[in-house]
Amino acid sequence: MVCILERKRIITTAIFFVFTLLLFGTSMAGWENKNLAGTNVKSLIVDPDQPATLYAGTNGGIYKTSDSGATWSYSALRFRGVDSINIVSGCSPQLLAGAWSNIYGSTDGGENWVYFASLADSVNDIVTSSSCIRYIGTDNGVYGSNTTQGLAGEEINTLAIDSANTVYAGTDGGKIYKSDDNGSSWTLIRDSEGMVWDIISVDTNTLFAASLPSGVLWSDDGGATWSQRISGLPDIDGSGLYGVNAMASGTNVLYAGVTKSITPLSTAVYKSVDNGLNWTATDSAASKEYEIYAMAVDSTDTVFLGSDFGVLKSTDAGSSWLDLTSEIKAVDTNHSMVENSAGLLFVGSNGGGIYGSSDGGATWAQVGTGDPGRVEALLVDNTDTLYCSNNSTGGIYKSTDNGITWNSSSNGLPSMAMGSLTLYDEVYSLAQGGNGRIYAGLESGEVYYSDNQGVLWNATTVLPGIGSRVCSIAAGAGGLVYVGTEGDGVYKSIDGGTSWSPKNNGLPVSANVSGNGLLLDSTSGDLFLPLVTDKVYRSSDGGDSWVPADPEIGCGSAALAMDSTKNLFGVFCHGAVYKSSDKGNSWTDMSDGLGAMDNVEGINIQGIFANKQDLLLLSTSSDGVFTFSQSSFAWTLFLPAIISSRQ
Repeated sequence: MVCILERKRIITTAIFFVFTLLLFGTSMAGWENKNLAGTNVKSLIVDPDQPATLYAGTNGGIYKTSDSGATWSYSALRFRGVDSINIVSGCSPQLLAGAWSNIYGSTDGGENWVYFASLADSVNDIVTSSSCIRYIGTDNGVYGSNTTQGLAGEEINTLAIDSANTVYAGTDGGKIYKSDDNGSSWTLIRDSEGMVWDIISVDTNTLFAASLPSGVLWSDDGGATWSQRISGLPDIDGSGLYGVNAMASGTNVLYAGVTKSITPLSTAVYKSVDNGLNWTATDSAASKEYEIYAMAVDSTDTVFLGSDFGVLKSTDAGSSWLDLTSEIKAVDTNHSMVENSAGLLFVGSNGGGIYGSSDGGATWAQVGTGDPGRVEALLVDNTDTLYCSNNSTGGIYKSTDNGITWNSSSNGLPSMAMGSLTLYDEVYSLAQGGNGRIYAGLESGEVYYSDNQGVLWNATTVLPGIGSRVCSIAAGAGGLVYVGTEGDGVYKSIDGGTSWSPKNNGLPVSANVSGNGLLLDSTSGDLFLPLVTDKVYRSSDGGDSWVPADPEIGCGSAALAMDSTKNLFGVFCHGAVYKSSDKGNSWTDMSDGLGAMDNVEGINIQGIFANKQDLLLLSTSSDGVFTFSQSSFAWTLFLPAIISSRQ
């Protein structure tokens, strides 16, 4: 879903880890949610009949406010996350939401949601005509409620519809299409952009498109001709390229979410009062180190901004901004979790950068200056140097001061130029071998290594498979290294990557390994392998053969962890946690306290980690981090003090 052209966002300063409140109870163990503030807001929509009511589509589902954002309440679809919401009075259902490839509807203002339809592709945007025809923009074209699929093969980022019910579609490949016959046919009206992120219609035939590299495009003839309107807007890092991610219109005013810099990421909100001819920056409180995804303006001209960290609003045309981020706590953490020798814990997130904890996971804070926003892989090496992937513009960053500052460490990795910018291939896995060599698994299916802590990266011999993403690496003593791929199983090298051999005997064909999933017991040499849509497998002969080691609950495994006493813990169906004390031969459910395993409303668990004190941590895409203490002593409840250093 992410690609090398994705834009970068970076976190600023580390303020570390405050405030615990001890509360003694009975002797017990259990899961506790460390509800991190912030969320990835992909869509915002205002109820046209109730301007104080707003819906936010987030990685943790739908949230609703009835008081212009002062307070928010969870509505639905926690497990799946929501990329698009549409509301139209007079149509039934009035509300539609896109979650993965499914459509859900609500007829009672979001109090209840029901399954409405399923498509073959992920949903990115929804619009509705005045005659209640629904259009769904997906990763593979546009679906209409009154017609068959159109624009097959095009990844649709955005849809817009004007007062004459003409529909416009902007694509990830930089094209703009229109349909004036209710989606029966489509006409290409622009074919020269890198990406089109947003389109807004201000009246019949008058359009604005937010794009890269043109920034803002304007048309007053239904897209027959276009002109660039960027006077006053900054280009990206002096490159001559303009990146506008989102737009919205109010009464005689336009707003644009602009990317000013990629290295480091810096975005801001600009406004225009002359139909886009000239732009000026709004208050700097909206200039953040996050990616802007959505904007909405209500009938009182209050403007809302949705980003990969939360929500801001302005009631004075951008002269000031109020940060509402702390009102929604649904940080999208992933399977990348590590601990250094001092016991500091780090977890990567999709949009919120890196969070750290110095008190065993009790409290968490964003850490670092210069760390990327989208982090799929983390590594602590044998000198406590930290490494993380940068899955916004690709490549690797590293920190030598416990995550306080981060710098690019990508020299030698595959790259491409975009103007004056350098973009690197994305890294999805990191590991260090017993010989100190660091390995990086790439989106392209390649494995790179560094023998000098990331100063220079070199390619190993190409894997003999089909070039599937290298999503997991487990390295042992000397030159022993195993890699897991998405769709091509497992490979092994005993010479640090000079040669590779497939190790798939006993695995299903085209085995899809879970991200960061390969687990190597350094004492016994046993290997454990979770597959996304299948079982957990075990090998006791260096990968020469694999046998199931699974609780047989009928769905795939997302992650594995092992504690100091060799207990094995597995995440299944992204919502259940099991424990095995006999190498996966038998399992015990330990999911109490996590809620029902539900792939619509349940929590979506991405990873599991056991620290040096055998504290278990769960990372989720919907609810931040959970911890579980296996201690027999009275358990301790810590207030989740979350501090944001964003300025």
